[in-house]
Amino acid sequence: MIRQIFELPPIDETSAIEGRIEAYFRAYGGKYDFCRFYSGDNILMMNYCGKFYISVKDDFDWEELYFFLKNAGMLWAEMNGRCFDVLRDTFYDYRTIPLYLMKSKALEVSEGGNFTESYSEVFSVIKDAFELSDDDFSNWYTDTCHRVRHGVTRLIALDDYSASCTVFYENIEGCFLSDIGVKTEYQGRGLGRKLLYNANRLLENKKLSLLCKADKREFYKSCGFICEDKPAAYQIVKE
Repeated sequence: MIRQIFELPPIDETSAIEGRIEAYFRAYGGKYDFCRFYSGDNILMMNYCGKFYISVKDDFDWEELYFFLKNAGMLWAEMNGRCFDVLRDTFYDYRTIPLYLMKSKALEVSEGGNFTESYSEVFSVIKDAFELSDDDFSNWYTDTCHRVRHGVTRLIALDDYSASCTVFYENIEGCFLSDIGVKTEYQGRGLGRKLLYNANRLLENKKLSLLCKADKREFYKSCGFICEDKPAAYQIVKE
């Protein structure tokens, strides 16, 4: 049975999805209606403003999960492969995006950037790189600023804010990166690579990991990451 929880059970720190759930729990706890956490036999799940992160191990009552998500009005979800393999046909009206787990193996280091809390500058990179709008700033800022204040998340940018990334969380496995972007006008100059090498220096050569789409795998491999053959997670987005 799926039930709301107010304390997080032990997580699999090798799982990017469970790592994200733990990061949100460290920032928000179980006290906000817009950020709820759920657990049950073989499942750990979070609902953040209609966006779900779902990790399922082994067998589960899939019908219960399907109706739970439908009744919750799910707009977007990121789930591990086990969950997606079972539920893929039930979400026929969602767009599917496979995500691959990349882990650093032999990254170089580089100068020319630092940690930052210049949220507007970082958002200008994210907005351009990921084709967001000014309307997205308020929600992004509120969430990101909250996680930064609680010591969960950090932001890294090159000195001229041509590129930036988010250190979403850190655990015993290393640091998980997200929102890695380069402004359109600066693309093709090797700044994405420089950003990653700079992050490697700032994070003191800790193991870095990230999830990326299939067409980005070769770039990250060229930077010193290794990739699992099968998708580690899937995003499904309401059309």
